[in-house]
Formats: sequence, C-alpha cells, structure tokens
Amino acid sequence: MIDADLLCDRVAFISNGDIVAMDTPKNLKEKNSSHQVLIE
Repeated sequence: MIDADLLCDRVAFISNGDIVAMDTPKNLKEKNSSHQVLIE
C-alpha cells in the first residue's frame, strides 16, 4: 500500500475476476485496518 499511496489516486482489489474493493488508498486502509489511531 505504500506504493499505492505514492502513485495512485484510486486502487481496486480483484478476486476471482470481480472487483471486491475500490477506493482511495487512504480510505481502503481506514476501512480495513484493525489498528486504531487516536488524534487529539
């Protein structure tokens, strides 16, 4: 995802010929991450 952050505006993940996720790299990481960050 580091390369996607640097090079892409949008990313798609394909599984068995179907697009299973498509969004900005930032949004995909936020939606699918189990890590939490607290910003104060």
